[in-house]
Amino acid sequence: MTFSSTSKKTQWRLGQVLPVGLGLVAVLTIATAVISFVSARSIAETESEVNRTNVIKSELNELEKVLVDAETGQRGFLYTGRESFLAPYERSLERYDEIMDDLRFQLQGTPEQLSNLEELQDRIDAKYEELAQTIDLKQQGREEQVREIVLSELGKEIMDDIREQLDRMEEIENNFLAERTERAQQARDLGQVLMIGSSVVVVITIGSILLFVRSDVVQPIERVASDITASSAQIASAVVEEERIANEQAAAVRETTVTVEQLGRSSLKTAEQAAASANSANEVLSLAKQGDRVVEATLEGMVQVKAKVEDMARQSLQLSDQTARIGRISNVVSELAAQTNMLALNAAVEAVRAGDRGKGFGVVASEIRQLADRSRSSADQINQLVDDINTAIQATLHSSTEGKQTVENGMKSARSTAETFDRVAKSVQQVVDNSQQIAATVDQQNLAIQQIVTAMNDINQGASQTASSLTQTKTGAQQLNQAAQILTSLV
Repeated sequence: MTFSSTSKKTQWRLGQVLPVGLGLVAVLTIATAVISFVSARSIAETESEVNRTNVIKSELNELEKVLVDAETGQRGFLYTGRESFLAPYERSLERYDEIMDDLRFQLQGTPEQLSNLEELQDRIDAKYEELAQTIDLKQQGREEQVREIVLSELGKEIMDDIREQLDRMEEIENNFLAERTERAQQARDLGQVLMIGSSVVVVITIGSILLFVRSDVVQPIERVASDITASSAQIASAVVEEERIANEQAAAVRETTVTVEQLGRSSLKTAEQAAASANSANEVLSLAKQGDRVVEATLEGMVQVKAKVEDMARQSLQLSDQTARIGRISNVVSELAAQTNMLALNAAVEAVRAGDRGKGFGVVASEIRQLADRSRSSADQINQLVDDINTAIQATLHSSTEGKQTVENGMKSARSTAETFDRVAKSVQQVVDNSQQIAATVDQQNLAIQQIVTAMNDINQGASQTASSLTQTKTGAQQLNQAAQILTSLV
């Protein structure tokens, strides 16, 4: 009787406790599965938003790169006049439309960013109009108008506005990224706390039920306990797996963030290289102008040499005329000298012959004196002409000296011209080096984008594993329900 009463009491307690306990376990298991599902879904949605934010940032950076390529193509065409340099500009036009369409699709649901995008498009369209205008003017050969547009810095002001707008939009996306990352972390933390708490409650409930049924229906309870233990272990394994996947997702997000930062630095380096290329091009233009001035100076020096040579020719002609005059005067002097000798001889003969009548020879003597005077005058003219000849010769020597100096200056100018164009060659080489560096930087950007894609694939794979773990959790919940039914049938 006592045994029967005890059995009934035990059965009564089992009938009360087991349904309540197993029902609680089932509810907690289902709640755990629901919480895991909701948490995983929230995490997946948040990760999707994070992916979309990263795609938008990547598109914004790509948009800036496209504009830089367009500007590079325009500058290359303006500098060289070759149509082949317009290839980056034409490709940028095609890529620009694709990027804008994708950004409009990605920014749906964010009116503020859509408004910023429309404002950004207006500025970019203005930039392309400025580039197209300079290209058209260059093709028409209107170099001065092209130069006026470039020197007006209109393109630089538009580009600065575009970069400021891009920075604002990227800052907004960074804020979104921070909020969504924090929300994903909170969802993961809450899911872990709830799953651990529910697991603890389940374990406590199962332990209490085992204490109640230890003395009765031991074998069935042991089987049920084994099933419950296996299910609990499966649930714990699923929880651990979800935690591992969550950590991998966090690491992937961090890797994505680092990669995006590298992409930003690479874009900045691209802009710096583009600016260095522009400075080198300006230096080439300045050096070319300097070379023109040096060549003009050389030509002027050659003109001076020609003038000096012509001056020397005129001096030589004067010297020739004066030499002829000297010959004529010398002939007169010779004739006078001969006549003087003859008159002197005749005067002497007549003086001897005439005696007192030598007065008639006074005329002869007077004539001799006149001839003597003419001889002296001729001698003075000869001396003067000799002095003139010496002066002409000195002038000729001076002109020759100046001509030599002018030629030397021309040689210096020629050497300066060679040095100037050597510097031009070095500057052009620097432009080539900078262009190569820009190409290398673009390759780095492409590699960084590939890393972003890989990281996003890892996140997606982690989400799939999370879903599989939730399926295992559901299976464990079903097994716990079956165990509860077995306990009910035993009671």
